[in-house]
Amino acid sequence: MSQPARARESTGYLSTKDVDEELARLFLASALRAPVTVHDRRSGHSTYDLEIRYPDGRRGAAEVVSTRTQKQTAQLDAVRRAGYTAGSRLKHSWIARVPPATRISRVHPVLPEFLAELERIGITDLNSYGNHGPGMRDRLRGLHVSSCLAYAPTGKHPPGFYIYPEATACWVGDGEEIPRFCETSSATWRSQTSWANSPGQAPTNATPSSSRHSTNSGSTRR
Repeated sequence: MSQPARARESTGYLSTKDVDEELARLFLASALRAPVTVHDRRSGHSTYDLEIRYPDGRRGAAEVVSTRTQKQTAQLDAVRRAGYTAGSRLKHSWIARVPPATRISRVHPVLPEFLAELERIGITDLNSYGNHGPGMRDRLRGLHVSSCLAYAPTGKHPPGFYIYPEATACWVGDGEEIPRFCETSSATWRSQTSWANSPGQAPTNATPSSSRHSTNSGSTRR
């Protein structure tokens, strides 16, 4: 995690903007094989979110555009309200992931009994693709839960559970297109950042908008 994100996490609050920037930072660093740092310190004077430092000394700027549907936003709000739920009947700390359409208020009351049942039969990692039989997959679908994963409890998180939205994405085409897409995107990003200033100089406000990277997810612009 980047230093700014780690600092904000230490205060007990990490906004969706922080999370989106951290995800974009990790993705760009992996795709470009170059250090990427958070430039936007929430000071009100930043002109871009991320700064890319290429091995040859060039620098690039990236703007992170975060989008979500109203349903996703409502579900995230419900997840935050639920928080971590301690369970006297449980021996582990659990993370239960749910699909986008799941209503947290309906899942939350029935999870303790279901998770306790999983512990009794020795299951600590359950998802719809596992080999626990069609009956368990039907149970998951009936509960509107995607997966359940157990961890050892800690002082901060005694036996209990979190409910998290599952990670979602959209891809059109066959799987073979994915590496081609990543390679093309990486090459495009490198060519778009050729405008960057000489080593030791930060990008200026005169940066052409066409040269900025943009990272999107969801469908409602913030």
